[in-house]
Amino acid sequence: MLVITVNGVINPVSSEYIHKAIKKASDINAEALIIELDTPGGLDTSMRLIVKDILDSPVPIIVYVS
Repeated sequence: MLVITVNGVINPVSSEYIHKAIKKASDINAEALIIELDTPGGLDTSMRLIVKDILDSPVPIIVYVS
């Protein structure tokens, strides 16, 4: 299992961070990726990229909003 934390505004940097984490989770055949999310929101385009990556992920993704 892989766990990442995302704090702050959603932007291209956080989108790329999540994208790379999903790829890493897939590469290591993780049982799941847990994303600890603490954000007030952010850019629509970055959010849409994150949603697309989550929906396309071969690894189950659990998002914990804190």
